[in-house]
Amino acid sequence: MNNNQQSETPLNLIFVETELETIPASIQHHPQVKSYAEKRGRPATKLILDSTYHHHAMRKLQDWKRRGRPDIIHRNLLLALDSWANQQRLLSIYIHTRNDEIITVNPIVRLPKHYQRFLGLFEQLFEKRSITTETETLLKIRKQSLKELLTSLPKESYLLSETGRPTSLIPFYKDHRSKPIVIGIGAFPHDDFRIAQSLFKEFISVSPFSYTSSTITAKVLCLYEESKNQQ
Repeated sequence: MNNNQQSETPLNLIFVETELETIPASIQHHPQVKSYAEKRGRPATKLILDSTYHHHAMRKLQDWKRRGRPDIIHRNLLLALDSWANQQRLLSIYIHTRNDEIITVNPIVRLPKHYQRFLGLFEQLFEKRSITTETETLLKIRKQSLKELLTSLPKESYLLSETGRPTSLIPFYKDHRSKPIVIGIGAFPHDDFRIAQSLFKEFISVSPFSYTSSTITAKVLCLYEESKNQQ
């Protein structure tokens, strides 16, 4: 990283209320879950909950219609890790899980593009609590709530929401060029935030239209790059 890059203002990106969790013990004996676990050759409670494979079993769970969507964070992470901001080491990535824990993502991690390999990697993460090489910690999960994470990060925190203040991102980034900011993006399929509303400084909206989480992620990162290139 050169001196100019070091002086750039970093972006802290939190994927909020990600529907990422292991299979709850309450449904581990459901026939659909048992069959899936047998095929995978692992205990059910060490596998990632996925509505594609566990749809019928999930009907017994609270909020079941929005749960079991690790595919959303998979797409978002691929976008974030491949972004200009990450390549320039201007991006810090955090994942807030269903059970209010935090995963820290090392910018050098090479995430599997194949979805099944991604599931396997994150199953290892939930079991071992970290994924490491000989010299680096690539992924780490810790018992830290979203509220605690935000307390440890810069105070300028903004949650993207359709109901937020309409905001054009390039002027927004330029207005915040002298200080690091935190942006939260919901990583769940539908409905509203469960706990994040009161934790961020402000809600902002970057479009009058409803987009998927991955489209918003791409917009946030592409316009961040464009704002830097206009300086």
